[in-house]
Amino acid sequence: MAFEMPESDDDGARVSGSIVKMLGITVEKMLTLKLPSGSPEGRFIEAMDMRLNVLHQMPGDDQVQRIKDLAWKYRRRLPAHLAPKLPPGDPIVQEMERPAAEAGVK
Repeated sequence: MAFEMPESDDDGARVSGSIVKMLGITVEKMLTLKLPSGSPEGRFIEAMDMRLNVLHQMPGDDQVQRIKDLAWKYRRRLPAHLAPKLPPGDPIVQEMERPAAEAGVK
């Protein structure tokens, strides 16, 4: 028997705020990697830094996936606590990211 947590708009705002903050920290560290600013990856990271750390906006799903892909690509140059341990497409990662509603948890 699972304990049901009450959901409110305030809870959702806190969760999305935490996600934005963590993605912002990752993107901020990726800026220090000295990616060429004219490259597509460099421009994307600069744009995400503006969106996450200045405007505090939640990025779209495709943008979150691209941040994860770049974090995996540059994992050896990121601090150990921010570097992903498994690639973004790994089945274990996908299972962990699947919403509780899809997993059948009530």
